[in-house]
Amino acid sequence: MALKLEGGGQFVPKAESEIRCDVHGIVTTWGELDAIQQLAVEEGIDTAEDLECLLALSRRSA
Repeated sequence: MALKLEGGGQFVPKAESEIRCDVHGIVTTWGELDAIQQLAVEEGIDTAEDLECLLALSRRSA
């Protein structure tokens, strides 16, 4: 699966690929995201500045 980039290119993520949200200041890797988070990134889904970042959910402890 290839992700569409903002500049029009494509990118095939690996587990160690860095994924970042500049709005929320979150940096993680593709492999740390669960399936729902990966789908959100693939589809370009984001959240509002005043809400929790979708990428931050992987940082919650059980």
